[in-house]
This record gives sequence, C-alpha cells and structure tokens, in this order.
Amino acid sequence: MKKLITTSILFVLLVVEQFKDKSDHKTVYNPGDHLETDDLSRVNDLVKRGLAKIETVGVPEENANGAGADGAGADGKGNEVTPGKVVFDGKEYDPQEIKNALIAAGVAVAPNAGVNGLTKKIGELSEEQAAALKEKLNVTD
Repeated sequence: MKKLITTSILFVLLVVEQFKDKSDHKTVYNPGDHLETDDLSRVNDLVKRGLAKIETVGVPEENANGAGADGAGADGKGNEVTPGKVVFDGKEYDPQEIKNALIAAGVAVAPNAGVNGLTKKIGELSEEQAAALKEKLNVTD
C-alpha cells in the first residue's frame, strides 16, 4: 500500500493594494509587502479582489521531504523561492527539469504542467516515488 505524503502548498503573495489582515484587523499590508499563506481560499479572495498577486508557489520543506523545518520563509529556511521555480527537497528546480525527472521516475505528468501543477504533483508523491524523483535529480543527503 502506498503512503501519500500530505502537503500544503505555500503561496507567496505580492501586495498591490493596501488592506488590513482579516484575522486581527490591525496588521496593515502595504503595496510591495509579501504575504505567505497556505490558505487557498484566502489567496483566491485576495487575488480576485485585486489586493495581491501570486508571486511564487512552493511546497514548504517540511512537506517536501517529511522533515520538520521551522517553517520560516518560502522554502522553510528563510529563503525566498525564485519565481518560476519548483521546490523539491528544499532545492529549486526549473519546471522542465522536474517534469523530466518525474517522467523518468515513472510518474505521469501532463505535458503542459506548469509550476502549480508540478508542485501539486510533488505533494501527491508516495515515499517510493519521492525517493525515485530524488534519485533522478541526483539529490544527495
């Protein structure tokens, strides 16, 4: 039986219009600020209302490899994730490189899969598939 790795997707949003935080109503986000959240409904709401744009999408390190990271920053280490990159096992990769490695590891991937699709696919990998992907990407511990 395959064990799925549960994951949350971390969105880094770029604030384009000033707004107050929905939870405490005191924190003010100004244009140019960054907001990190894994709440998809919040992301959709802020983007739909024109208050923010999605800057990066990634899998936090604690979800990418099962290790418990401190959760700081977009990659779990306090580092920002480069836009257009896919994070796996705490490292950034070009989408095509991840796509080729997934296919080589025997994982079905849509030919037009982008960063979001690949990030979601990585989150759905079983432990065996994640290990095969690591091997194909030549990731060493």
